Amino acid sequence: MRQILNATFTEKQYILLLHFSIVVVSFLLGIFILTDVRLNVLGESHGGNLSALSIAISRLVYGVEGMVGLEQVLNILNGIPSVSTINLDDSAAIELYHLLINDKVHQATLLNNVDVNRLHGYWNDLGYLFYIISAFSLFGIKINSLSCLWLLIFNASVIFYLISYRKNILYLFILWALIIALSIIVISNPGVGAQLITIYNNRFITILGIIPLFHCVNSMIVKKKELIGWVCLIGQAAILAFIVLSRGTAQWMLIAIIFCFLYSFWKQKSSGLKNKSHVSMQDIIRFVSPLIIVSIFVIIVKTTIFSPLHEEYENPLWNRYHVVWHPIFIGMTIDPILYEKYVCSEKPLKDRLKGFRPLVCEEKNNRFVRPRLYYGVFGQPSDMHGYHAAVRYLREHGSNEQIGMDIKNTDYFNLAWARYDQVLQKVFINMILESPIDSLYVIIITKPLKFLKETFLYGKYFFEGIAGSNKKIGVLFLCFIIVSYYYLFLGFKNWVLNDEEKLFIKQNYETYFLIIFISSLIQSIVFYSQPHTIADSVSVLLAFFFFFPVMIVKYFHRKQNDD
Repeated sequence: MRQILNATFTEKQYILLLHFSIVVVSFLLGIFILTDVRLNVLGESHGGNLSALSIAISRLVYGVEGMVGLEQVLNILNGIPSVSTINLDDSAAIELYHLLINDKVHQATLLNNVDVNRLHGYWNDLGYLFYIISAFSLFGIKINSLSCLWLLIFNASVIFYLISYRKNILYLFILWALIIALSIIVISNPGVGAQLITIYNNRFITILGIIPLFHCVNSMIVKKKELIGWVCLIGQAAILAFIVLSRGTAQWMLIAIIFCFLYSFWKQKSSGLKNKSHVSMQDIIRFVSPLIIVSIFVIIVKTTIFSPLHEEYENPLWNRYHVVWHPIFIGMTIDPILYEKYVCSEKPLKDRLKGFRPLVCEEKNNRFVRPRLYYGVFGQPSDMHGYHAAVRYLREHGSNEQIGMDIKNTDYFNLAWARYDQVLQKVFINMILESPIDSLYVIIITKPLKFLKETFLYGKYFFEGIAGSNKKIGVLFLCFIIVSYYYLFLGFKNWVLNDEEKLFIKQNYETYFLIIFISSLIQSIVFYSQPHTIADSVSVLLAFFFFFPVMIVKYFHRKQNDD
Protein backbone atom coordinates (compact mmCIF):
# COMPACT_ATOMS: atom_id res chain seq x y z
CA MET A 1 0.00 0.00 0.00
CA ARG A 2 2.84 2.39 0.87
CA GLN A 3 4.41 1.66 -2.52
CA ILE A 4 1.18 2.65 -4.27
CA LEU A 5 0.71 5.83 -2.21
CA ASN A 6 4.31 6.86 -2.81
CA ALA A 7 3.98 6.09 -6.54
CA THR A 8 7.10 3.93 -6.65
CA PHE A 9 6.84 1.64 -9.65
CA THR A 10 9.11 -0.52 -11.70
CA GLU A 11 9.58 0.48 -15.33
CA LYS A 12 7.13 -2.18 -16.50
CA GLN A 13 4.54 -1.17 -13.89
CA TYR A 14 4.85 2.49 -14.83
CA ILE A 15 4.39 1.76 -18.54
CA LEU A 16 1.27 -0.28 -17.71
CA LEU A 17 -0.03 2.62 -15.61
CA LEU A 18 0.51 4.99 -18.52
CA HIS A 19 -1.33 2.66 -20.91
CA PHE A 20 -4.17 2.25 -18.41
CA SER A 21 -4.50 6.02 -17.85
CA ILE A 22 -4.50 6.75 -21.59
CA VAL A 23 -7.15 4.13 -22.33
CA VAL A 24 -9.41 5.17 -19.43
CA VAL A 25 -9.23 8.90 -20.22
CA SER A 26 -9.99 8.20 -23.90
CA PHE A 27 -12.94 6.02 -22.88
CA LEU A 28 -14.31 8.65 -20.47
CA LEU A 29 -13.96 11.32 -23.15
CA GLY A 30 -16.02 9.20 -25.54
CA ILE A 31 -18.73 8.67 -22.93
CA PHE A 32 -18.78 12.39 -22.15
CA ILE A 33 -19.17 13.32 -25.83
CA LEU A 34 -21.92 10.82 -26.57
CA THR A 35 -23.96 11.69 -23.46
CA ASP A 36 -23.72 15.49 -23.68
CA VAL A 37 -26.40 16.53 -26.15
CA ARG A 38 -24.90 20.02 -26.41
CA LEU A 39 -21.96 18.51 -28.29
CA ASN A 40 -24.31 16.89 -30.80
CA VAL A 41 -26.21 19.79 -32.34
CA LEU A 42 -25.18 22.41 -34.94
CA GLY A 43 -22.96 25.39 -34.19
CA GLU A 44 -22.15 28.42 -36.29
CA SER A 45 -21.74 29.21 -39.07
CA HIS A 46 -25.30 28.01 -39.44
CA GLY A 47 -25.74 28.52 -43.19
CA GLY A 48 -22.46 26.81 -44.00
CA ASN A 49 -23.30 23.80 -41.82
CA LEU A 50 -26.72 23.38 -43.44
CA SER A 51 -25.18 23.55 -46.91
CA ALA A 52 -22.62 20.90 -45.95
CA LEU A 53 -25.33 18.57 -44.60
CA SER A 54 -27.40 19.13 -47.75
CA ILE A 55 -24.49 18.22 -50.03
CA ALA A 56 -23.75 15.05 -48.05
CA ILE A 57 -27.41 13.93 -48.10
CA SER A 58 -27.77 14.77 -51.80
CA ARG A 59 -24.73 12.65 -52.62
CA LEU A 60 -25.56 9.62 -50.47
CA VAL A 61 -29.35 9.47 -50.95
CA TYR A 62 -29.92 10.99 -54.39
CA GLY A 63 -26.60 10.29 -56.12
CA VAL A 64 -25.71 13.92 -56.81
CA GLU A 65 -21.97 14.13 -57.57
CA GLY A 66 -19.53 17.03 -57.85
CA MET A 67 -19.76 18.29 -54.26
CA VAL A 68 -23.08 20.07 -54.83
CA GLY A 69 -26.43 19.68 -53.12
CA LEU A 70 -30.10 19.81 -54.03
CA GLU A 71 -31.89 23.05 -53.21
CA GLN A 72 -34.91 20.95 -52.22
CA VAL A 73 -32.83 19.26 -49.49
CA LEU A 74 -31.42 22.59 -48.33
CA ASN A 75 -34.90 24.13 -48.16
CA ILE A 76 -35.99 21.38 -45.73
CA LEU A 77 -32.86 21.82 -43.62
CA ASN A 78 -33.47 25.57 -43.49
CA GLY A 79 -36.28 24.67 -41.10
CA ILE A 80 -33.58 24.12 -38.47
CA PRO A 81 -33.18 27.36 -36.50
CA SER A 82 -29.75 28.77 -35.73
CA VAL A 83 -28.26 27.61 -32.42
CA SER A 84 -27.85 31.31 -31.58
CA THR A 85 -31.62 31.40 -31.00
CA ILE A 86 -31.51 28.50 -28.49
CA ASN A 87 -30.99 28.95 -24.76
CA LEU A 88 -27.87 26.83 -24.22
CA ASP A 89 -28.42 26.84 -20.45
CA ASP A 90 -31.79 25.11 -20.85
CA SER A 91 -31.20 21.36 -21.16
CA ALA A 92 -34.80 20.75 -22.29
CA ALA A 93 -34.44 23.31 -25.09
CA ILE A 94 -31.19 21.68 -26.22
CA GLU A 95 -32.84 18.24 -26.24
CA LEU A 96 -35.70 19.53 -28.39
CA TYR A 97 -33.22 21.26 -30.71
CA HIS A 98 -31.29 18.01 -31.12
CA LEU A 99 -34.50 16.12 -31.94
CA LEU A 100 -35.54 18.81 -34.44
CA ILE A 101 -32.19 18.56 -36.25
CA ASN A 102 -32.48 14.80 -36.64
CA ASP A 103 -36.13 15.11 -37.71
CA LYS A 104 -35.27 17.61 -40.47
CA VAL A 105 -32.29 15.52 -41.58
CA HIS A 106 -34.58 12.49 -41.86
CA GLN A 107 -37.21 14.49 -43.79
CA ALA A 108 -34.51 15.57 -46.24
CA THR A 109 -33.93 11.91 -47.18
CA LEU A 110 -37.58 11.35 -48.19
CA LEU A 111 -37.94 13.46 -51.36
CA ASN A 112 -40.15 11.97 -54.07
CA ASN A 113 -39.58 14.29 -57.03
CA VAL A 114 -35.96 15.38 -57.30
CA ASP A 115 -35.06 18.46 -59.35
CA VAL A 116 -31.39 18.04 -60.32
CA ASN A 117 -31.41 21.41 -62.11
CA ARG A 118 -31.66 23.37 -58.86
CA LEU A 119 -28.33 22.92 -57.13
CA HIS A 120 -26.15 24.78 -54.66
CA GLY A 121 -22.45 24.68 -53.78
CA TYR A 122 -20.35 25.32 -50.67
CA TRP A 123 -18.28 28.36 -49.71
CA ASN A 124 -15.62 26.89 -47.44
CA ASP A 125 -12.96 24.14 -47.36
CA LEU A 126 -14.30 21.23 -49.40
CA GLY A 127 -12.50 18.68 -47.21
CA TYR A 128 -15.11 19.27 -44.52
CA LEU A 129 -17.78 17.98 -46.91
CA PHE A 130 -15.88 14.71 -47.12
CA TYR A 131 -15.90 14.54 -43.31
CA ILE A 132 -19.71 14.71 -43.22
CA ILE A 133 -20.10 12.32 -46.15
CA SER A 134 -17.80 9.82 -44.42
CA ALA A 135 -19.68 10.13 -41.11
CA PHE A 136 -23.08 9.55 -42.74
CA SER A 137 -21.70 6.63 -44.77
CA LEU A 138 -20.22 4.87 -41.74
CA PHE A 139 -22.76 5.60 -39.01
CA GLY A 140 -26.00 6.54 -40.75
CA ILE A 141 -27.58 9.83 -41.78
CA LYS A 142 -28.12 11.44 -38.37
CA ILE A 143 -26.36 14.26 -36.57
CA ASN A 144 -24.78 11.99 -33.91
CA SER A 145 -22.81 10.28 -36.68
CA LEU A 146 -20.57 13.35 -36.87
CA SER A 147 -19.51 12.80 -33.23
CA CYS A 148 -18.97 9.10 -33.89
CA LEU A 149 -16.56 9.85 -36.74
CA TRP A 150 -14.74 12.39 -34.54
CA LEU A 151 -14.25 9.70 -31.90
CA LEU A 152 -13.18 7.16 -34.51
CA ILE A 153 -10.46 9.49 -35.84
CA PHE A 154 -9.39 10.46 -32.33
CA ASN A 155 -9.11 6.87 -31.12
CA ALA A 156 -7.34 5.79 -34.32
CA SER A 157 -4.67 8.45 -33.71
CA VAL A 158 -4.31 7.30 -30.08
CA ILE A 159 -3.95 3.64 -31.13
CA PHE A 160 -1.37 4.46 -33.82
CA TYR A 161 0.61 6.42 -31.24
CA LEU A 162 0.36 3.70 -28.57
CA ILE A 163 1.52 1.00 -30.96
CA SER A 164 4.52 3.00 -32.18
CA TYR A 165 5.73 4.25 -28.79
CA ARG A 166 4.32 1.59 -26.47
CA LYS A 167 7.58 1.28 -24.49
CA ASN A 168 8.77 4.90 -24.57
CA ILE A 169 7.86 6.46 -21.23
CA LEU A 170 8.51 10.06 -22.27
CA TYR A 171 6.37 9.80 -25.42
CA LEU A 172 3.60 7.97 -23.57
CA PHE A 173 3.54 10.72 -20.95
CA ILE A 174 3.27 13.29 -23.74
CA LEU A 175 0.34 11.37 -25.25
CA TRP A 176 -1.40 11.34 -21.88
CA ALA A 177 -0.84 15.11 -21.53
CA LEU A 178 -2.24 15.67 -25.03
CA ILE A 179 -5.36 13.61 -24.34
CA ILE A 180 -5.99 15.44 -21.06
CA ALA A 181 -5.56 18.79 -22.81
CA LEU A 182 -7.92 17.82 -25.64
CA SER A 183 -10.46 16.52 -23.11
CA ILE A 184 -10.44 19.83 -21.22
CA ILE A 185 -11.00 21.74 -24.46
CA VAL A 186 -13.86 19.42 -25.48
CA ILE A 187 -15.53 19.91 -22.09
CA SER A 188 -15.12 23.68 -22.53
CA ASN A 189 -16.82 23.73 -25.95
CA PRO A 190 -20.39 24.43 -24.79
CA GLY A 191 -19.04 27.24 -22.60
CA VAL A 192 -17.56 28.93 -25.66
CA GLY A 193 -21.10 29.24 -27.02
CA ALA A 194 -22.85 29.10 -30.37
CA GLN A 195 -19.74 29.90 -32.42
CA LEU A 196 -18.31 26.49 -31.54
CA ILE A 197 -20.33 24.21 -29.18
CA THR A 198 -19.93 20.97 -31.20
CA ILE A 199 -16.76 18.89 -31.54
CA TYR A 200 -17.32 18.45 -35.29
CA ASN A 201 -17.61 22.16 -36.01
CA ASN A 202 -15.20 22.85 -38.87
CA ARG A 203 -13.49 25.45 -36.65
CA PHE A 204 -12.83 22.82 -33.97
CA ILE A 205 -11.99 19.79 -36.06
CA THR A 206 -8.36 20.91 -36.31
CA ILE A 207 -7.57 19.56 -32.83
CA LEU A 208 -7.85 16.04 -34.29
CA GLY A 209 -4.55 16.72 -36.02
CA ILE A 210 -2.59 17.43 -32.82
CA ILE A 211 -1.81 13.83 -31.81
CA PRO A 212 -0.80 12.90 -35.40
CA LEU A 213 1.37 16.02 -35.46
CA PHE A 214 3.28 14.98 -32.32
CA HIS A 215 3.56 11.45 -33.70
CA CYS A 216 5.20 12.82 -36.85
CA VAL A 217 7.61 14.90 -34.78
CA ASN A 218 8.49 11.88 -32.62
CA SER A 219 9.31 9.93 -35.77
CA MET A 220 12.00 12.49 -36.58
CA ILE A 221 13.69 11.80 -33.24
CA VAL A 222 13.43 8.00 -33.06
CA LYS A 223 16.29 6.58 -35.10
CA LYS A 224 15.02 3.04 -35.59
CA LYS A 225 11.48 2.17 -36.68
CA GLU A 226 9.84 -1.21 -36.92
CA LEU A 227 7.66 -1.97 -39.93
CA ILE A 228 4.58 -1.43 -37.79
CA GLY A 229 6.02 1.96 -36.86
CA TRP A 230 6.08 3.00 -40.53
CA VAL A 231 2.51 1.74 -40.96
CA CYS A 232 1.34 3.81 -37.99
CA LEU A 233 3.20 6.87 -39.29
CA ILE A 234 1.42 6.54 -42.62
CA GLY A 235 -1.90 6.28 -40.76
CA GLN A 236 -1.18 9.44 -38.76
CA ALA A 237 -0.05 11.27 -41.89
CA ALA A 238 -3.36 10.35 -43.58
CA ILE A 239 -5.31 11.77 -40.61
CA LEU A 240 -3.23 14.94 -40.60
CA ALA A 241 -3.69 15.44 -44.34
CA PHE A 242 -7.45 14.96 -43.93
CA ILE A 243 -7.59 17.60 -41.18
CA VAL A 244 -5.55 20.08 -43.21
CA LEU A 245 -7.93 19.64 -46.15
CA SER A 246 -10.97 19.99 -43.87
CA ARG A 247 -9.81 23.29 -42.38
CA GLY A 248 -7.30 25.51 -44.15
CA THR A 249 -6.05 27.15 -40.93
CA ALA A 250 -4.72 23.72 -39.84
CA GLN A 251 -1.84 24.26 -42.26
CA TRP A 252 0.11 25.62 -39.30
CA MET A 253 0.71 21.95 -38.46
CA LEU A 254 2.60 21.48 -41.72
CA ILE A 255 4.64 24.56 -40.86
CA ALA A 256 5.37 23.03 -37.44
CA ILE A 257 6.65 19.85 -39.11
CA ILE A 258 8.91 21.94 -41.37
CA PHE A 259 10.32 23.88 -38.40
CA CYS A 260 10.87 20.65 -36.44
CA PHE A 261 12.62 19.17 -39.47
CA LEU A 262 14.92 22.19 -39.72
CA TYR A 263 15.66 22.05 -36.00
CA SER A 264 16.36 18.30 -36.11
CA PHE A 265 18.63 18.71 -39.13
CA TRP A 266 20.50 21.61 -37.50
CA LYS A 267 20.85 19.69 -34.23
CA GLN A 268 22.16 16.59 -36.01
CA LYS A 269 24.55 18.64 -38.10
CA SER A 270 25.87 20.50 -35.04
CA SER A 271 26.37 17.20 -33.27
CA GLY A 272 28.13 15.84 -36.36
CA LEU A 273 30.55 18.78 -36.47
CA LYS A 274 31.30 18.25 -32.81
CA ASN A 275 31.90 14.51 -33.28
CA LYS A 276 33.48 14.93 -36.74
CA SER A 277 30.73 13.00 -38.49
CA HIS A 278 28.23 13.80 -41.26
CA VAL A 279 24.45 13.78 -41.45
CA SER A 280 23.62 10.44 -43.03
CA MET A 281 21.05 9.83 -45.73
CA GLN A 282 19.16 7.69 -43.19
CA ASP A 283 18.90 10.73 -40.90
CA ILE A 284 17.64 12.94 -43.71
CA ILE A 285 14.97 10.37 -44.64
CA ARG A 286 13.94 10.15 -40.98
CA PHE A 287 13.61 13.93 -40.71
CA VAL A 288 11.77 14.58 -43.96
CA SER A 289 9.57 11.46 -44.30
CA PRO A 290 6.59 12.77 -42.24
CA LEU A 291 6.27 15.92 -44.37
CA ILE A 292 6.62 13.95 -47.61
CA ILE A 293 3.99 11.38 -46.62
CA VAL A 294 1.49 14.05 -45.52
CA SER A 295 2.07 16.02 -48.74
CA ILE A 296 1.49 12.90 -50.86
CA PHE A 297 -1.87 12.30 -49.16
CA VAL A 298 -2.92 15.93 -49.66
CA ILE A 299 -2.06 15.78 -53.38
CA ILE A 300 -3.83 12.43 -53.88
CA VAL A 301 -7.02 13.62 -52.19
CA LYS A 302 -7.09 16.94 -54.05
CA THR A 303 -6.61 15.29 -57.44
CA THR A 304 -9.09 12.44 -56.93
CA ILE A 305 -11.88 13.02 -54.41
CA PHE A 306 -12.38 16.74 -55.16
CA SER A 307 -12.16 16.36 -58.90
CA PRO A 308 -14.08 16.95 -61.02
CA LEU A 309 -16.27 19.52 -59.32
CA HIS A 310 -19.72 20.34 -60.66
CA GLU A 311 -19.97 23.27 -63.07
CA GLU A 312 -22.04 25.02 -60.38
CA TYR A 313 -18.71 26.04 -58.82
CA GLU A 314 -18.06 28.33 -61.78
CA ASN A 315 -20.61 30.60 -60.09
CA PRO A 316 -18.64 33.20 -58.04
CA LEU A 317 -21.20 32.74 -55.26
CA TRP A 318 -19.34 29.60 -54.15
CA ASN A 319 -15.79 29.34 -52.90
CA ARG A 320 -13.75 26.15 -52.93
CA TYR A 321 -11.40 27.14 -50.13
CA HIS A 322 -11.43 29.24 -46.99
CA VAL A 323 -10.87 32.91 -47.91
CA VAL A 324 -7.40 34.20 -46.99
CA TRP A 325 -7.40 37.99 -46.95
CA HIS A 326 -10.70 38.37 -45.12
CA PRO A 327 -9.48 36.94 -41.77
CA ILE A 328 -6.05 38.59 -42.20
CA PHE A 329 -7.63 42.01 -42.67
CA ILE A 330 -10.36 41.92 -40.02
CA GLY A 331 -7.77 40.69 -37.51
CA MET A 332 -6.02 44.05 -37.94
CA THR A 333 -9.17 46.14 -37.57
CA ILE A 334 -9.52 45.38 -33.87
CA ASP A 335 -7.18 48.37 -33.55
CA PRO A 336 -9.22 51.62 -33.46
CA ILE A 337 -6.68 53.64 -35.47
CA LEU A 338 -6.56 51.13 -38.32
CA TYR A 339 -10.35 50.81 -38.11
CA GLU A 340 -10.75 54.53 -38.72
CA LYS A 341 -8.17 54.66 -41.49
CA TYR A 342 -9.46 51.71 -43.53
CA VAL A 343 -12.93 50.59 -42.41
CA CYS A 344 -15.40 53.28 -41.35
CA SER A 345 -16.41 56.13 -43.61
CA GLU A 346 -17.42 59.75 -43.09
CA LYS A 347 -20.70 59.21 -44.95
CA PRO A 348 -22.96 56.10 -45.08
CA LEU A 349 -22.12 53.68 -47.88
CA LYS A 350 -24.45 51.32 -49.71
CA ASP A 351 -23.99 47.90 -51.32
CA ARG A 352 -26.16 45.09 -52.60
CA LEU A 353 -24.64 42.65 -50.09
CA LYS A 354 -27.22 40.92 -47.91
CA GLY A 355 -27.16 42.36 -44.39
CA PHE A 356 -24.72 45.14 -45.29
CA ARG A 357 -24.82 48.09 -42.91
CA PRO A 358 -22.85 51.35 -43.09
CA LEU A 359 -20.11 51.92 -40.50
CA VAL A 360 -19.80 55.68 -40.02
CA CYS A 361 -16.80 57.03 -38.12
CA GLU A 362 -17.66 58.66 -34.81
CA GLU A 363 -17.01 62.33 -34.14
CA LYS A 364 -13.48 63.07 -32.96
CA ASN A 365 -14.69 64.12 -29.50
CA ASN A 366 -16.18 60.65 -28.92
CA ARG A 367 -13.15 58.66 -30.08
CA PHE A 368 -10.66 56.82 -27.84
CA VAL A 369 -12.62 57.02 -24.60
CA ARG A 370 -10.41 54.15 -23.36
CA PRO A 371 -6.74 53.37 -24.11
CA ARG A 372 -5.97 52.12 -27.59
CA LEU A 373 -4.77 48.73 -26.35
CA TYR A 374 -8.05 48.14 -24.52
CA TYR A 375 -10.02 48.21 -27.78
CA GLY A 376 -7.58 45.84 -29.43
CA VAL A 377 -7.49 43.27 -26.63
CA PHE A 378 -11.13 43.34 -25.55
CA GLY A 379 -12.77 44.19 -28.88
CA GLN A 380 -13.82 41.51 -31.35
CA PRO A 381 -13.12 41.33 -35.09
CA SER A 382 -16.22 41.58 -37.25
CA ASP A 383 -16.94 40.27 -40.73
CA MET A 384 -18.69 43.56 -41.43
CA HIS A 385 -15.36 45.36 -41.05
CA GLY A 386 -14.09 43.48 -44.08
CA TYR A 387 -17.24 44.02 -46.13
CA HIS A 388 -17.33 47.74 -45.36
CA ALA A 389 -13.61 48.21 -46.02
CA ALA A 390 -13.97 46.59 -49.45
CA VAL A 391 -16.94 48.78 -50.37
CA ARG A 392 -15.15 51.89 -49.08
CA TYR A 393 -12.06 51.06 -51.16
CA LEU A 394 -14.15 50.63 -54.32
CA ARG A 395 -16.07 53.88 -53.77
CA GLU A 396 -12.91 55.86 -53.01
CA HIS A 397 -11.44 54.62 -56.28
CA GLY A 398 -14.48 55.78 -58.24
CA SER A 399 -16.10 52.37 -58.69
CA ASN A 400 -19.73 51.54 -58.04
CA GLU A 401 -18.95 47.81 -58.20
CA GLN A 402 -21.01 45.76 -55.77
CA ILE A 403 -19.49 42.99 -53.65
CA GLY A 404 -23.02 41.67 -53.23
CA MET A 405 -24.26 39.72 -56.25
CA ASP A 406 -27.70 39.95 -57.80
CA ILE A 407 -29.04 36.38 -57.39
CA LYS A 408 -32.40 34.70 -57.77
CA ASN A 409 -32.39 32.74 -54.51
CA THR A 410 -32.39 35.35 -51.77
CA ASP A 411 -31.78 32.71 -49.08
CA TYR A 412 -28.09 32.55 -50.03
CA PHE A 413 -25.46 34.93 -48.76
CA ASN A 414 -24.77 36.83 -51.99
CA LEU A 415 -21.11 37.74 -51.48
CA ALA A 416 -18.83 37.41 -54.53
CA TRP A 417 -16.13 35.67 -52.50
CA ALA A 418 -13.20 35.65 -54.91
CA ARG A 419 -13.63 39.27 -56.01
CA TYR A 420 -14.18 40.39 -52.41
CA ASP A 421 -10.97 38.71 -51.27
CA GLN A 422 -9.06 40.37 -54.13
CA VAL A 423 -10.23 43.80 -53.01
CA LEU A 424 -9.33 43.13 -49.39
CA GLN A 425 -5.85 42.04 -50.48
CA LYS A 426 -5.35 45.51 -51.97
CA VAL A 427 -6.71 47.19 -48.82
CA PHE A 428 -4.40 45.15 -46.61
CA ILE A 429 -1.33 45.90 -48.72
CA ASN A 430 -2.19 49.61 -48.58
CA MET A 431 -2.52 49.33 -44.81
CA ILE A 432 0.93 47.76 -44.41
CA LEU A 433 2.58 50.30 -46.75
CA GLU A 434 0.81 53.41 -45.45
CA SER A 435 0.67 52.52 -41.73
CA PRO A 436 3.64 50.23 -41.02
CA ILE A 437 4.11 51.33 -37.39
CA ASP A 438 0.43 50.91 -36.50
CA SER A 439 0.35 47.53 -38.25
CA LEU A 440 3.48 46.37 -36.43
CA TYR A 441 1.96 47.51 -33.13
CA VAL A 442 -1.08 45.31 -33.70
CA ILE A 443 0.97 42.28 -34.78
CA ILE A 444 3.63 42.44 -32.05
CA ILE A 445 1.67 43.79 -29.07
CA THR A 446 -2.09 43.68 -29.52
CA LYS A 447 -2.56 40.23 -31.05
CA PRO A 448 -0.36 38.28 -28.58
CA LEU A 449 -2.10 39.99 -25.64
CA LYS A 450 -5.50 39.24 -27.14
CA PHE A 451 -4.53 35.58 -27.51
CA LEU A 452 -3.57 35.43 -23.81
CA LYS A 453 -6.84 37.08 -22.82
CA GLU A 454 -8.91 34.63 -24.87
CA THR A 455 -6.85 31.71 -23.50
CA PHE A 456 -7.50 32.65 -19.88
CA LEU A 457 -11.24 32.66 -20.60
CA TYR A 458 -11.07 28.91 -21.27
CA GLY A 459 -10.91 28.43 -17.49
CA LYS A 460 -14.41 29.90 -17.27
CA TYR A 461 -15.61 27.90 -20.27
CA PHE A 462 -14.34 24.67 -18.69
CA PHE A 463 -16.34 25.08 -15.49
CA GLU A 464 -19.40 26.16 -17.47
CA GLY A 465 -19.02 23.02 -19.58
CA ILE A 466 -18.80 20.82 -16.48
CA ALA A 467 -21.77 22.58 -14.85
CA GLY A 468 -24.04 21.97 -17.84
CA SER A 469 -22.98 18.36 -18.46
CA ASN A 470 -23.97 15.07 -16.91
CA LYS A 471 -22.66 15.82 -13.41
CA LYS A 472 -21.69 12.25 -12.54
CA ILE A 473 -19.64 11.72 -15.69
CA GLY A 474 -18.13 15.20 -15.54
CA VAL A 475 -17.03 14.88 -11.89
CA LEU A 476 -15.73 11.33 -12.45
CA PHE A 477 -13.77 12.54 -15.44
CA LEU A 478 -12.25 15.43 -13.49
CA CYS A 479 -11.36 13.27 -10.47
CA PHE A 480 -9.65 10.67 -12.65
CA ILE A 481 -7.58 13.38 -14.36
CA ILE A 482 -6.38 14.73 -11.00
CA VAL A 483 -5.59 11.33 -9.46
CA SER A 484 -3.89 9.95 -12.56
CA TYR A 485 -1.75 13.05 -12.92
CA TYR A 486 -0.64 12.74 -9.28
CA TYR A 487 0.50 9.14 -9.75
CA LEU A 488 1.97 9.61 -13.21
CA PHE A 489 4.05 12.63 -12.24
CA LEU A 490 5.32 11.17 -8.95
CA GLY A 491 5.96 7.84 -10.64
CA PHE A 492 7.90 9.59 -13.38
CA LYS A 493 9.92 11.56 -10.84
CA ASN A 494 10.79 8.48 -8.76
CA TRP A 495 11.63 6.43 -11.84
CA VAL A 496 13.99 9.11 -13.17
CA LEU A 497 15.77 9.63 -9.87
CA ASN A 498 16.32 5.89 -9.51
CA ASP A 499 17.98 5.51 -12.89
CA GLU A 500 20.48 8.12 -14.04
CA GLU A 501 21.23 6.51 -17.39
CA LYS A 502 17.83 6.85 -19.07
CA LEU A 503 18.34 8.02 -22.64
CA PHE A 504 15.30 10.29 -22.76
CA ILE A 505 16.78 12.54 -20.06
CA LYS A 506 19.17 13.79 -22.73
CA GLN A 507 16.35 14.61 -25.15
CA ASN A 508 15.32 18.28 -25.19
CA TYR A 509 11.71 17.56 -26.17
CA GLU A 510 10.60 20.86 -24.66
CA THR A 511 12.22 22.56 -27.67
CA TYR A 512 9.94 20.62 -30.01
CA PHE A 513 6.99 21.48 -27.78
CA LEU A 514 7.82 25.19 -28.04
CA ILE A 515 8.27 24.96 -31.82
CA ILE A 516 4.83 23.36 -32.16
CA PHE A 517 3.19 25.90 -29.85
CA ILE A 518 4.79 28.89 -31.59
CA SER A 519 3.70 27.45 -34.94
CA SER A 520 0.14 27.15 -33.62
CA LEU A 521 0.20 30.87 -32.82
CA ILE A 522 0.68 31.70 -36.50
CA GLN A 523 -3.08 31.63 -37.10
CA SER A 524 -3.67 33.97 -34.13
CA ILE A 525 -0.98 36.42 -35.22
CA VAL A 526 -1.69 36.30 -38.96
CA PHE A 527 -5.47 36.12 -38.57
CA TYR A 528 -7.16 36.81 -35.21
CA SER A 529 -7.90 35.30 -31.81
CA GLN A 530 -11.41 34.42 -30.72
CA PRO A 531 -12.50 31.57 -28.43
CA HIS A 532 -13.70 29.52 -31.40
CA THR A 533 -10.49 29.98 -33.42
CA ILE A 534 -7.77 29.13 -30.88
CA ALA A 535 -8.85 25.69 -29.60
CA ASP A 536 -5.83 23.91 -31.13
CA SER A 537 -3.34 26.49 -29.79
CA VAL A 538 -4.86 26.30 -26.31
CA SER A 539 -4.73 22.49 -26.48
CA VAL A 540 -0.98 22.54 -27.20
CA LEU A 541 -0.43 25.12 -24.45
CA LEU A 542 -2.35 22.99 -21.93
CA ALA A 543 -0.40 19.88 -22.90
CA PHE A 544 2.82 21.83 -22.40
CA PHE A 545 1.52 22.92 -18.98
CA PHE A 546 1.04 19.27 -17.98
CA PHE A 547 4.44 18.43 -19.42
CA PHE A 548 6.19 21.34 -17.67
CA PRO A 549 6.75 19.56 -14.29
CA VAL A 550 8.45 16.71 -16.17
CA MET A 551 10.71 19.25 -17.82
CA ILE A 552 11.59 20.69 -14.39
CA VAL A 553 12.41 17.21 -13.03
CA LYS A 554 14.67 16.58 -16.03
CA TYR A 555 16.39 19.95 -15.60
CA PHE A 556 17.24 19.54 -11.92
CA HIS A 557 18.22 15.90 -12.42
CA ARG A 558 20.58 16.88 -15.22
CA LYS A 559 21.99 19.78 -13.20
CA GLN A 560 22.54 17.51 -10.21
CA ASN A 561 24.44 15.03 -12.39
CA ASP A 562 26.57 17.84 -13.87
CA ASP A 563 27.49 19.06 -10.38
